[in-house]
Amino acid sequence: MTEHPAAEPPRPQPAPQRLTLPLQRVWLTYVLLAAIGAVFLGQLALAPIEGDIDPIINWGAKVNSLIAAGQLWRLVTPIFIHGSLTHFLFNAYALYLFGRRVESAYGAMRLFIVFFFSGIGGTIASLWLSPYVSVGASGALFGLFAAEAVLLWRNRALLGAYANSRLGNLLVMAVLNLFIALAPGSQIDLWAHVGGALTGALMAAWIGPIWRVVPSEISFGQREIRDAQSLTPLRILGVLVLSGGLLALALGYVVLARLYPNLPAGIIG
Repeated sequence: MTEHPAAEPPRPQPAPQRLTLPLQRVWLTYVLLAAIGAVFLGQLALAPIEGDIDPIINWGAKVNSLIAAGQLWRLVTPIFIHGSLTHFLFNAYALYLFGRRVESAYGAMRLFIVFFFSGIGGTIASLWLSPYVSVGASGALFGLFAAEAVLLWRNRALLGAYANSRLGNLLVMAVLNLFIALAPGSQIDLWAHVGGALTGALMAAWIGPIWRVVPSEISFGQREIRDAQSLTPLRILGVLVLSGGLLALALGYVVLARLYPNLPAGIIG
């Protein structure tokens, strides 16, 4: 009879550990919502006494000729102005959705950087490529849209199926918005959307969170998720360089508009 050695008892497996993402408290999104809401209420309140002046021009809409004349504040003010109640409600709802998600992952400071500079990037893209008057937070919102996509893509190994599913949803939304913007009779400023999305993607790639699983500094033998790309002075310096590039683009438009005032609309409108 052949004897078989006794089977070794199974080794105990470590209990699975549930890791928590390092999310931030959301508050700046609500401040931004209050800001664009207050501006829109001001537009409604003052509309009856603004006379024959187009209210959105009066409030600081993107008007190429006025920016070329030196009114550079119009690179920023269009972010907070809306042309109708429907326009305002749509953008406010989008800010509520995307702002909270991005702020919880990025934190308030990085949310502000992405929102603000994406809005300016959208205005500058529209300045160069569209001759039409433009207002709205859409450029900034598409920057937040891009920032969420960058977050999901670079952390997809950690987030797994959720990241893949959410990226698919964002892709569908982007395609739908493209079709709507290109539809005949659409008054959507496509170039502001594109400029905002590209600026937001650049900012997110530079300052956005990269989550890594590392040993816990508090509990021995445990692990935690930590942001490996926090907002350091070097990252802030990079933001200043990127914002300087945006300013150079705007000033380049102003100079070109003054040197060659008869260029075709759509390049200099």
